Amino acid sequence: MTSNTQKSPIIRIVEGAYPDHLDVDGMAAFLPENLSWQGPVNTVLLEQVGEELDKYILEHIHIPKSGTAFVVPKGIWTGPRILFAIVPNWDDGMEDEDRALKKCTRSLLQLAEEEKLKSLAIPALGASRNDYPLRRAARLVMSMIYEHNFVSLNEVRIVCKTTQMMQAYKDVAALL
Repeated sequence: MTSNTQKSPIIRIVEGAYPDHLDVDGMAAFLPENLSWQGPVNTVLLEQVGEELDKYILEHIHIPKSGTAFVVPKGIWTGPRILFAIVPNWDDGMEDEDRALKKCTRSLLQLAEEEKLKSLAIPALGASRNDYPLRRAARLVMSMIYEHNFVSLNEVRIVCKTTQMMQAYKDVAALL
């Protein structure tokens, strides 16, 4: 007889600089559909990993589709595995951004499970002027984390760059 109980992961919502969280098995990041390196997280990842990261993405991600995720091969750098999800550009909520953001989060978690990662850091969304509204992004991301059926992942860490962002994610988490 087998048990059908779901594993309860540790979900941490922390404030700090995303690149300081190298003590995890995987680091997630979000790329827009045009594959530009916009945003502070992507810029720092590109600086830390180097040209090979950009070269890999340009050579292997030909038609990026919003909501999909991919993992960067191990040989490109010696740090944690890097997982990217393709996000749509925010268009005042008039398109299907909510569904795409949920799919991005779901895809990242599923990919982390496939890679048998034990811990995953995810940068909090909802900060830049062209980004999702903060509370909306927090609600969508956190709902997908709480709905996920955890197998190998023991910890998901949401890394927030400001106290306001961290509080928004904690407020949403308290309601779930």
